[in-house]
Amino acid sequence: MNVSEQPEINSEIQLNGISWFHYANASLFIVAIVLGFLGNSLVVLAFILSKRIRTTTNIFIVNLAVTDILTTAPMFCVVWLSVSNEEAIIHSLNLWCSLLLLLGRGLGGCSILTLVLIAVSRWILITKRIETYRYIYRRKTVFIILLLTWFYSIVLSCLPGFLNDIHYNFNGTFRICQITEKSYQFSFLNISSSIVPYYTIAPLIVIYCYGSIFKHVKTNNRRIDGKRTVVRTISG
Repeated sequence: MNVSEQPEINSEIQLNGISWFHYANASLFIVAIVLGFLGNSLVVLAFILSKRIRTTTNIFIVNLAVTDILTTAPMFCVVWLSVSNEEAIIHSLNLWCSLLLLLGRGLGGCSILTLVLIAVSRWILITKRIETYRYIYRRKTVFIILLLTWFYSIVLSCLPGFLNDIHYNFNGTFRICQITEKSYQFSFLNISSSIVPYYTIAPLIVIYCYGSIFKHVKTNNRRIDGKRTVVRTISG
């Protein structure tokens, strides 16, 4: 979906007056924007200034921080929709709803995939040989992985929005954009490019990686405790 195209939006938008709820909602989002921006900016700054943490795999953490910083852009859209007057919203509704859809899906997907990359890198580091870890996570390889991650998140996860006729329903009470076309939400393209990878495969990979790490560490601790017991028995 091109931002310049006009998706079908309900022309009879009825907005309730701006109430304390809308101001409270906007305030919460502003707090989230400020805290998220500051916290993630510190992560990026620490990576730049400290050579000790400027490792290859920490680039994944920096990538996650950058993605979260960029995610504040859709939050600004929500703040604007919460406190703007009816005329301003109606005239620019297509732009704001398009930004919320494209940026939200693309950046959110990139964050999820980066969390998967972090989990996999820790799993390989802890459970596999160090030679295997160093061979896989060379600097050039890491940058290629990140480029593919951004490509998939921005292009493929947003592809259903470009190829389908999207219908928006603007909720005047809560002042949010909603996609009402069920054929879009449950289309094969949307399911295969977004729903299955982000909300099924990604969580399963993360759970497996950290579960395997826990099992590996627990097994090694038992071996160490067993060796200590044998040493004490012999020395006693």
